[in-house]
Amino acid sequence: ISVLVGSWLVIYKTLNKPAGTRLLRKLSEHKGYNAGKSWVERRVSPLVSYFPAINAERFILAGAASVALRKAAAPLLIPGKILLSVLIVTKVTSIVTSRDVVTSRVEQGTSS
Repeated sequence: ISVLVGSWLVIYKTLNKPAGTRLLRKLSEHKGYNAGKSWVERRVSPLVSYFPAINAERFILAGAASVALRKAAAPLLIPGKILLSVLIVTKVTSIVTSRDVVTSRVEQGTSS
């Protein structure tokens, strides 16, 4: 979810700059762009009316570009997420194991 929201916000902020226009042009060529645009129009368009400070057209374009960007980056994002989850599980397991060792040593010292 953080990748979705983060990429959406970054693209929304940069769309009114020349770099954002170039990015949008490149991402609009991606096959996921049209599917993302139709999804955003269906799901998010009704919500935009509650936030008058948001430019609805720019918000929809940013959402579509975000979908295309995430689809294009999927070959990197998916293995990265798997690696990150393995590292987190390994770290948590080592913390729990070391805590169990300390607890068992304390219990052995108090029972003697």
